[in-house]
Amino acid sequence: MSYRIKSVAALTGINTATLRAWERRYRLVSPHRTPGGYRVYSDQDVDTIARVKALLDRGLKVGEAVAILQRGEEVPALPEAAASTDAVRDAILAALLDFDRGAADRLYERLPALSFADRVEEVLMPLLRRVGEMWERGEATVTQEHFASVFAREKLDWMLGFLGTAPADGPEVVLAGIPGERHELGLMGVAVHLAARGWRVTYLGADVPFEDLQGTLAERRPAMLCTSVIFPKSRADCVDLAKRLRRLSPPTTGVVMGGMGIPAAVPEVPVRGVTVVRRVQDANGFFSPDGDRH
Repeated sequence: MSYRIKSVAALTGINTATLRAWERRYRLVSPHRTPGGYRVYSDQDVDTIARVKALLDRGLKVGEAVAILQRGEEVPALPEAAASTDAVRDAILAALLDFDRGAADRLYERLPALSFADRVEEVLMPLLRRVGEMWERGEATVTQEHFASVFAREKLDWMLGFLGTAPADGPEVVLAGIPGERHELGLMGVAVHLAARGWRVTYLGADVPFEDLQGTLAERRPAMLCTSVIFPKSRADCVDLAKRLRRLSPPTTGVVMGGMGIPAAVPEVPVRGVTVVRRVQDANGFFSPDGDRH
């Protein structure tokens, strides 16, 4: 996974100016540079910075902390490692079911140092699935499910806003829900994944008419179109949708269809330029901004 400097600052609590200063003075990490000159940090870079932060929190000076790491001494990234991601997520869900937004926000801030993508996949999406299952079993009300969904949407929206637009040399991706699909949180999660990887995200939301989508694609000619399928579809329905999306997209635009509405045995859609997945992890290689997208 790769991260831009604003994402690293959010994950570690170290501001961007300090990160740059540490790079110059201590050569703590050596982030990769894009052709446009933007820093790109690896998971290992983020872990190293988090470990320095943990030592600073214990009262050490930055030079002392860097020396400890350079000697290869083992340092836990978090001084309080007791609260696991699962435990914090379960506590957040309990707070939301009690309509205690303040407690849910405070618990969210106690999460271990996770990338934005991991916050989506390990916290927000499982939380939404859990409350949805509880509603189906009659263990949660509609208002509780909506309250939890609003919480998750606001977190996703904040991450997208924080990441902002990608560097000018990043490829553009358009994300749009197909007509009739009103659930968009999964699609927002994909948008966070892509924005963190350096894509220029144009997010159109749920239930976008095909005609309007075609006009936007013709005007913008993005490198990729992503859409989500939440309501269950047959293999034949998936093939028909893939063909329609291919027809309305420019020839140079790759198309990705994803979501839990795709049959469990992912269909091999015989449409050139269309990729079908159920989970965002299955499309990781396809989502590389420097990779082959077609």
